[in-house]
Amino acid sequence: MPLFKYVAYIKNKKVKEIIEAENFDNAKRKLLDKKIIILNLSLFHFDRKNFSLSSKEFLTFTNEISRLLNAKLLLNDLLFILKDKYNNTKLFPFILDICDQVKRGKQLSYIFSLYPKIFDILYCSMIENAEKSGNLAEAFNEITSILKKKEKLKKKIISATLYPIVLTIFCIAVIFTLLFFVIPSLFDLFDGKNIHPLTKSVLFISHFFVKIKSWLIAFFLLFSSLFVFSFFFSNIKKSLYNVVFYCPIIRVFMFRLAIIRFSRSFSVLLNSGISYLEALRLSRKIVKNPILEKEILFAEKRIIEGEKLSKSFRENSKIPVVIIRLLEIAEETAKTSSILYNIAEIYEEELEEKLNRFTALLQPILLLILGVIVGVIVLSVLLPLTDVASFVE
Repeated sequence: MPLFKYVAYIKNKKVKEIIEAENFDNAKRKLLDKKIIILNLSLFHFDRKNFSLSSKEFLTFTNEISRLLNAKLLLNDLLFILKDKYNNTKLFPFILDICDQVKRGKQLSYIFSLYPKIFDILYCSMIENAEKSGNLAEAFNEITSILKKKEKLKKKIISATLYPIVLTIFCIAVIFTLLFFVIPSLFDLFDGKNIHPLTKSVLFISHFFVKIKSWLIAFFLLFSSLFVFSFFFSNIKKSLYNVVFYCPIIRVFMFRLAIIRFSRSFSVLLNSGISYLEALRLSRKIVKNPILEKEILFAEKRIIEGEKLSKSFRENSKIPVVIIRLLEIAEETAKTSSILYNIAEIYEEELEEKLNRFTALLQPILLLILGVIVGVIVLSVLLPLTDVASFVE
């Protein structure tokens, strides 16, 4: 059923809301029946391809479907419940569109595939397989569990890196304040004086930075613009990702994150009844890591030729030996799904531990660097002041 957006006065307040109606006249009649003063009424154009949800909204939506399915409600009934619950919210047109598509006999997996910014390949594949096997409730339970683990890991990474990032920004701000404002104010004081080499060095560095100030501002604005535009243009986002990816420390953490994504998605897909090769192919598209994607693609080709996954991984030193050995055991015992799940759990614990260790080490190092820089600058200013003769003409 079409949607109409309207601007109206409700209880002396100007509001913008959406209403469901068969046509324009029907929408107008519904609003007038409610004694709503209409200022503007027009057809609401819903763009599926660009519609997105936050990770929290996405988890809530999936979790609610999972709970309602576990309560033995039919898909049509639970979607109508969600439609009423999210009336006049961001999710309303999204849920209403799903309701309409389901009414027309469309599969849920097909409907989800129309929203590429919300549902990834893993999500759609699991739902599609569940529809074939009739285990939709189990699939949503599994997806909810995956999303909760993903959110938990995301929060751990943010909490572990937030303080060092703030501290780094503070250090940079202090250093730039000294170089651009404090030291330049002393240029006239030391001009033409016989001063200590340390003071000369600090004055030279400060003078150099002041001289290229316009270039630094231009670089900062360019980088900020690229960062902002990366949210809107996928090509810029990919380029920035590649630059960040090749930073040594970040690269290690990102590779471990990719291992977790690969192991968990591969395990879940196999457990859902998807074929081995198809599960491997879908997992490759989820890892979001060029190095691991390349290795998985190579492994796919070797598996088609009849080789085992562990053997194809062994030919490349980038894959950790522990994972290769565990995969060998999995292939021998036919417990690939459970062992892959355990690999994801082990690496998640290791990643959390390494993050905590890294941030615990980084904090005193940053403070020490800041202390040394500030100390050197203060010392460079104080040293000439101790030589009173150099200031006497």
